[in-house]
Amino acid sequence: MGDPPSLDPHIQKGAADATVKNMVYSRLITWDRSMHLAPELAESWTVVDDTTIQFKLREGVKFHNGAELTADDVVFSFQRIQDPDLGASAAGSFVGMTFEALDPYTVQVKLEAPNAAIFQNMARTDALIVSKEWVEGGADVNQEMMGTGPFKYVGREPNVSFEVERFDDYFRAPLPYLDGIKFVPYSDETAKSTAIRTGEIDFIDYVPWIDMDEIERLANEGQLKFYSDKEALFMTLYMNGSEPPFNNKLVRQAVSWAIDREAVGLSIFFGRGKPMTGSFIPESFLGYDPSLDGTYGYDPEKAKALLDEAGWRDEDGDGILEAHGVDGVEDGTPFKVNFLATNLYAMHYNLAELAQANLKEIGIDGTVELVDWPSRTQRRLDVIPWEIQADGLGQSVTDPSFMDVYYHSTRGQWPPRVHFGYPEVDEKLDAALATYDEAERARLYNEVDQQMLDEVNFVYVWRREQGEAMQPYVMNFSHIFGVNSFLMLPEVWLDQ
Repeated sequence: MGDPPSLDPHIQKGAADATVKNMVYSRLITWDRSMHLAPELAESWTVVDDTTIQFKLREGVKFHNGAELTADDVVFSFQRIQDPDLGASAAGSFVGMTFEALDPYTVQVKLEAPNAAIFQNMARTDALIVSKEWVEGGADVNQEMMGTGPFKYVGREPNVSFEVERFDDYFRAPLPYLDGIKFVPYSDETAKSTAIRTGEIDFIDYVPWIDMDEIERLANEGQLKFYSDKEALFMTLYMNGSEPPFNNKLVRQAVSWAIDREAVGLSIFFGRGKPMTGSFIPESFLGYDPSLDGTYGYDPEKAKALLDEAGWRDEDGDGILEAHGVDGVEDGTPFKVNFLATNLYAMHYNLAELAQANLKEIGIDGTVELVDWPSRTQRRLDVIPWEIQADGLGQSVTDPSFMDVYYHSTRGQWPPRVHFGYPEVDEKLDAALATYDEAERARLYNEVDQQMLDEVNFVYVWRREQGEAMQPYVMNFSHIFGVNSFLMLPEVWLDQ
């Protein structure tokens, strides 16, 4: 894992954040080993009617400071998530809802409309519950951590280590089995792979793809253990869709046709995963449409033709396209962009470098800018014009309602960052959320899928395999969807 950019439990900036925060904090609902919803702080819930849900809390749950969890803490936590001044990453999932403590152990949630994804969203890894008294008492949630989770926060040395220790009064006793965990960020993937092979460390996430075949071989021989999946996480490119040059759909489509996905998959992921040429919805999800495969592919000539139609031509013969009749761009302006990525993950910066090379072939020039992970997550918040960002993203729930995060102009995190919004898409996403008819939901999400493939605000490149490796003595671990496997760490023990 990388170094967590933020400690605030309601502002998540990647998997490194989620990993450590979910060791210290808890949620109302969690995921089990089969990625089915399971009770956590809520021992049960009742659907009173289509817009009213009551959650019954476990009694006797203790915060790390010894105080008891009550409904007031839950109400406070969700109201904090909803606070527009905070900028919580889960805010869009709880728009228009009201939270009320009916008694010390009962929370009532009122919805604006029926919501088919409410329980999935309650299980989000950023829908964490904090102590009202602790936060209102002046705690600095960006520097301190205190929850009801299986581990207590010990401390961190930025870019060196992050430590937690066992919470003896954890409500899921006898969990956790480990006395503590020391998370060590590795910026060098070779060093990380070497550390797990030599026994220097017990466990790694994000197994480097260059080493995945070798680690899988060692696992088959009993020298390590290896677990993975190929659905949840993907590599993408995105650009500001509100201003030139990428406010023209033809230009965005040209970028998609210019990317050699097979080359990306082989050179970065060594074939571990599959190209994304069609549906954004994973194959095992409601709404997946195999007929969309091949919507995009590698066709530089088609990309050049789209750019020519959009007013970008190389009339001076230098190999770089210039603007000719492009609204908002002075004639003769060369098409040069910045390719932004982090220097922490090879998959990110290698994608930026390959995209730069692919686009150079069709006349788009540019430079690659690599920044550290905290800077990278901050730069995600507002994609500037004349820039293409390379990123690795994923789905945190197992329902097509995850598309809200990427496409809904008010509930989503990404449209404000990438500067786009489509009222008809919002309407379909609203309708899909408000019905429990699975066939109708599938139809609506499929229509959104098709429209957004046409708009191509995101260029989907490769659905990557994601894996963890560990020593043979690491027991009771189970890989679950994407980066959610950290949720299994409280159930792990070491047989040595």
